[in-house]
Order: sequence, then C-alpha cells, then structure tokens
Amino acid sequence: MPHALKKLLRNCTPLVLLVLAGCAKQGSPTGGPTDELPPKLVKASPKNFTTNVSPREIRLEFDEFFELGNPDKEWIIAPPLPAKPAYKIRGKKIIIELPDSLQEATTYTINFGASIKDLHEGNVLNNFRFVFSTGDYIDSGMVAGKVQYAETTEPAEDVAVGLFPLPLDSFPVDTPPLYFAKTEANGSFNLPYLKDSEYTILAWEDGNADQRWSATEPLAFIPEYIAPVFDSSEIDSVPLFLYTEVPDTLQITKFRLYNNHKVLLTYNGGPTDSLQVLSDSIAFVNQYGRDSTLLWYAQNRLSDSLKVQVAARTLHDTLTFFPVPPSNRNRDTTVELSQFTTPKKPGDSLFLTFSEPLLQDSFLLQYHVYPDSIVDSTFAYRSTTRATRFYANTPTAYETQVGVHYKALVTGLYKPHLDTLSFGYRIGSKEEFGTLKVVISAGNTSVQGPHFYWLVSGSQKTKIPGSNKPLTLKDLTPGSYTLFLVLDNDGDQEFSPGSIQEKRLPERVFKYPGKIDVRANWDLELTWKLNGG
Repeated sequence: MPHALKKLLRNCTPLVLLVLAGCAKQGSPTGGPTDELPPKLVKASPKNFTTNVSPREIRLEFDEFFELGNPDKEWIIAPPLPAKPAYKIRGKKIIIELPDSLQEATTYTINFGASIKDLHEGNVLNNFRFVFSTGDYIDSGMVAGKVQYAETTEPAEDVAVGLFPLPLDSFPVDTPPLYFAKTEANGSFNLPYLKDSEYTILAWEDGNADQRWSATEPLAFIPEYIAPVFDSSEIDSVPLFLYTEVPDTLQITKFRLYNNHKVLLTYNGGPTDSLQVLSDSIAFVNQYGRDSTLLWYAQNRLSDSLKVQVAARTLHDTLTFFPVPPSNRNRDTTVELSQFTTPKKPGDSLFLTFSEPLLQDSFLLQYHVYPDSIVDSTFAYRSTTRATRFYANTPTAYETQVGVHYKALVTGLYKPHLDTLSFGYRIGSKEEFGTLKVVISAGNTSVQGPHFYWLVSGSQKTKIPGSNKPLTLKDLTPGSYTLFLVLDNDGDQEFSPGSIQEKRLPERVFKYPGKIDVRANWDLELTWKLNGG
C-alpha cells in the first residue's frame, strides 16, 4: 500500500472509513425477495357481503396490477344471470356490469376461480368470491362433498357440481343449475351461501363448459333431495360417484374395414353381447370388448360391395361395405399364432390366439415335459375379445418345465394351416410364489351380498369371485398389487353403471388403501376395513 494512502487512513474518522469502504464495493444491487402473494382486494363498491343492494355495476380494486384469465370458463355466478355480465379493466380495477333483472331477496355469489393473477409473477388469487344480497340477509347454507370415479375410485378433478331447485323429470338436463361449483384436485367441492331449500344434486364432466349435463358426459347423482346445513361443525361430506350412462338407443358410431375381409364395429356404449348379424356373407362374429364387434367375411377378399344387417337392443341397421385396393403387406401366406399366454402357476391354462378364425373346434397338441414325458392335449375353442382363441389344461405342477414343438394341423378361415408350434415355459418351485390373505372388516358397509374382486398388477387385471370367507390367493408372482372389491348388486360379475332415469346408483367399488407387496415364500395377511362413506 502506498505510504500516502496509509497516512490518509490513519487520519480518517470511523465515519469516513465506513464511507470509503462502501464506495469500494462493486456489484449489482439485489432486487429483494420474490413476490409470492396474489393480488389483494383493497376496495369494493358495493362492499363485499353487502345486503339490500341491486347493483348495476360492481367495482373491485386490488393492491397491484393484475391480468384476467378466461372469465367465460373461470367465473361461476350463482344463481345464474340471464346473460353473461360485461367487464372491463381500468388500472388496478375491474368493473363488472350486471343486468337490471336481479331477483328479489336473493344472495348472489361471483366466484372468480383462477382468473385473477398478478401481472409479473403470475400468483393466482384462487376462488375469490364477491357476495351480495338483494334482500335483508346473506344466505348461509352450505353443501360440501367429494366426487370420485365409480369404477376406479380415483378423485374426479375439475368436474361440475350443480344444485337444482326442482325435481328433474327429463334427461339430459336442459337448464343450468341454481348453484354451481368445480371440484378440486382431490375431488372435493364446496357450495356456500345457499338458500334454505331442498335440492337435487348432480356432478358431471362439463366438457363443453356450458354448465349443463348432456347424455354423453359422465354423471354422478344422489336419488334423494339434499338440504344445506347452516353450522359448519355439522356439515357432512356428500359422496358422489361418477359413471357413464348406458345410452337408451344403441348406435354404431364408426366401422372400419381391415384387409378387405373383416370389419370392426364400434358402438356408443354398453355391452353388445346380444348382437345379431343377418348375412350369409359373414362367417364369424367375434365380440371385441364390451362395445365392439369384429365381423369376418366368408370370402378371403371382398371383391364387390357387401350389405350386412345388424341388430341388438334398439339397434337395427344395414351397412354397406366396399372393397379397397389390397396391399402386398396384408397378403399373409399362412395363418399365424399371433399370441400365446403360458401358465404362470399350477392350475393355469395355456392360451393360443390365432390371426384369424379356424375351421375346426379343437385340435391336438403334444407337449414334452422334461426330462422325458410326452403328453398329448386337446385344445378347445373359446370365444374371447381377440380373433380366435384356444385353450387347454397343461402339465403345470411346481417345478415343471414344458417344451411345445408340434406339427399342428390347424386351418384358418382364409389361409393354409400353421405348420409348427414351438415355444416353452416353466412353472417355478413353491418357494418362488407368495400367498395373500385378506380379511374384510365391513364397518358400516355390508358385503353379505354378491361381490367380486379385481386384483391388478401392472396392466393385468384378474377377476376373483367373492364369498363369505376371507380372500385367500396362493401362488402369486412376487410384486406389487392393487386390490378392488365390487359390490355386485345384480350378480352378473361385472361392474354395472347407474341410471338416473331409474334412480339406480352405480355399483360401489372399494380400493384397498395403498399397494400390496407380495414376496416370494411369504404369507401376507391383511385386514381391510371398508369405509362406507
């Protein structure tokens, strides 16, 4: 340090030294903490929760500049107005123009949803409500609840919930609800400031955001009327279970021609097991899921137009198909084994799925069971959702290894027979599997009637009949499972949706809380207390 500078520093006062030190610092000033707060209402005309007013205009002023999202989608006004209100933004204010036809002695609520957020950080003022009454008091009734999908038990997010003041006698519902809300991520909803009355409650997926339920939108309802409560400590959560109505009129929504010899028909919903096909040109009808059918022509390739009559429930239709130019890649030379499902544990069957229907009902297949056994087995036809499937009981004892290599004389509807089948499988030892036992503790939910289970592992879903005994599953492959219980009211061993016309709720489905981890050579016993709420 130069001598002159040292002398200057010795003679400086502490204040001068502090100034010099501050001047020596280099760098950019910090901008302070990030704003994490949404806009805040600082002034309103009329004031929030004012009574005995019938304003033509509402002015709301916030503490910072803001931007407005989509009012048509986000704003919920209850009771509904005869027309959408006009609005404009002036600085930090929003001005809302109301019609002059407000109802007397009525509490109005404007829920702004997620439409108001600050200008820079995008902090959202969620579910801000402005409330006023044209009468002497603010209605204080409340209804709260939760919406979940009936079949999967998953919470239903962003689903419409509406209260209707009169009995609903016609469906779909043409009028908007008197009170309206949207569900949160966990499926919950809250309808406050309700008039003391009885209501019909509906929930639905409002895909077109028109606040009306249409027949194609999943629906939830309660058969009885509900009344709001006026003490928050006494409020009960209303459970609503979303399902898709089976349409009264069955229709073909689309059909597709494949390779000029098969057609996939798809319907607008509901099982079509009773489908009848009136045509000598159709050789094979194959159910393809619960709402589709696969039709196989009698001829190898469609060369001319073909008419087919189909009938099921209310469906009576005549379809006309026209040939399309064939492509070389669709010209297979032989029937193919498109899929095979080998046994995984003792008692399982072997399933073979072919690329097209076969002309025989059964055929023989030979097994080589290691080390030296040879077994013949008859495969029998079984109708499934895939083209043509055959199954047989096979050697499936513990620690069994099987090889299949056999000249199977199977002839397809269009192509020559498959020359050989060659594959293998192995059944593990007893110690390689696990056992699951589930004891149901019903609580306030009855499982005395018909019921069944779904055991889910990955994409595989296995149906298990229910009984009055604990559920015991042996020889499970180690892994993570999800378990469902279905109260099968109609005893058809299928999940049945509801009907609002018949005031019939969907069958109740319960999901075991959490995953079930099955380990090899381990017995897992669980107690499952059902929640009937």
